[in-house]
Amino acid sequence: MDDVPGIDLVGLRIRNTDTVANIVVGISLRRREQLKPDVVWGVLANVIQSNARFGLGDRVKVHLDHVRKTAENCRFKRKGAH
Repeated sequence: MDDVPGIDLVGLRIRNTDTVANIVVGISLRRREQLKPDVVWGVLANVIQSNARFGLGDRVKVHLDHVRKTAENCRFKRKGAH
């Protein structure tokens, strides 16, 4: 993920493939520079504590969502401009 620019948006979907419930954990889209390992581990810790059927001992599939920022969708309106 080091080749993703810091202003691009990324999110994660983590799915437990070993359970029948097919539980998906999502980490919402945020700037790549804001998606740190402690954020991912914090979300996983909360899910594991609240849901016994989602465990890291199981097989999980991770999907990275990437929204590339372009010059067209990065326009910033200047303060006071109309």
